[in-house]
Amino acid sequence: MDGAPNTDPLGRAVRRTPQALALIHPEGALSYRVLDRYVTGTAMAIMARTAQRRVAVTLDVTWHAIVLLLALIRAGRVVCLISGRWPHCAKVRAAAHVGAVALEEGVDALVCQAREGDRIPAAHASDRPGTLVFTTGSTGEPKAALLSLENHLYSARGANAMVPLRTDDRWLLALPLYHVAGLGVVFRCLQAGACIVVPRSKEPLALTLHRHACTHVSLVTTQLLRLVENRAPLPALRAVIVGGSAAPAALLRQARALGYPVCTTYGLTEMASQVTTLSPEAPSDLLSTAGQVLPHRSLRIDGSGEILVKGPVLFRGYATPSGLHRPTDADGWFATGDLGFMDADGYLHVVGRKDNMFVSGGENIVPEEIERVLCAIEGVTRAIVVAVPDPEFGHRPVAFVAGRCDYRALARVLEETLPRFRVPALRPWPAELPRQGIKADRKALGALAQRA
Repeated sequence: MDGAPNTDPLGRAVRRTPQALALIHPEGALSYRVLDRYVTGTAMAIMARTAQRRVAVTLDVTWHAIVLLLALIRAGRVVCLISGRWPHCAKVRAAAHVGAVALEEGVDALVCQAREGDRIPAAHASDRPGTLVFTTGSTGEPKAALLSLENHLYSARGANAMVPLRTDDRWLLALPLYHVAGLGVVFRCLQAGACIVVPRSKEPLALTLHRHACTHVSLVTTQLLRLVENRAPLPALRAVIVGGSAAPAALLRQARALGYPVCTTYGLTEMASQVTTLSPEAPSDLLSTAGQVLPHRSLRIDGSGEILVKGPVLFRGYATPSGLHRPTDADGWFATGDLGFMDADGYLHVVGRKDNMFVSGGENIVPEEIERVLCAIEGVTRAIVVAVPDPEFGHRPVAFVAGRCDYRALARVLEETLPRFRVPALRPWPAELPRQGIKADRKALGALAQRA
């Protein structure tokens, strides 16, 4: 499909396959035609209640939330997506930071069907602002990335080119809508006319996938671990996209051995989700990579090893009280803060975060390199390495480790595998740890390591 993406992806799906399933949810199912009526009715209710252009919402994974998201976009609003994990004061502060107004009514109260003949008259330009998505804040305070409809739609087109999606496919929405990975599922399914499956609250992942014969799912490492532990046969699955953080190589191999078609991926909020993805048919020895660059994206590695990106999926800038800030260079490249390299076959290898790197005794240490070694050891399911101040070396690495493992044996393996300056002190994974988006809070772990 050439040219600019359609400005109303839901309307396009309705015209093509009005009777196809658009949503399966715990209370029933909606065709594309019925979903369209709900979106139109809800958009009209929103327009009657507020003229504010930016609207802040906290959306759970429910079918009402998907309707509200699409209705806000259809009503010409910019959807400011606030994490449900944040305390109330942080939500209020985030909305004020970007000049957004919160809807007084709850999500359920706003959702309503349009009558026959009701229409929203205006068509929206694809380059107009569509969403404000807060970065996961791996370091420092989260920032509000402004994404256009064009960003989301080109992102969906490129993703569907690598991982094909058909009208009769079903994608389980297992990630939050305030994150670009969750938003990406919605836009990909609209683009293809496929079905979004909304899970029951607290239902085991494997049970939901099996019960609805889901063909696609996007997961973070923790979710994949639970799926592998369940060992349920899931013959309908055609793609399991794993992102959010580097997954242990052993876990990815286990998943493939169970027949789960795992695809690794690399992405970021500022690029509207995925930048590179591995094909589900790729051989297992490529699972150590983040796949190849998707259509409508450009990627290069600069002299310091930093990953730079650009293209029609690149965000419009960070929203601030003083206006929009777009931190790109003169040629339009955005510096991601991630370190990596491309191999001869065009597969991306992500090494770690530039701002996570620290110096210990005059040596550069990239925490993610130590984490990969730890996660390759039998019994380790998760590891994060942080730096703690040290009077002699400047900083020393400390590793928080999850899994069934003997720490003395673990230390011996590390001493035989790593240079001495990279061998971390070992700590058990905390029972409770704050999260930032869909990732563990590395900053909180650093503070915990210092206190210990």
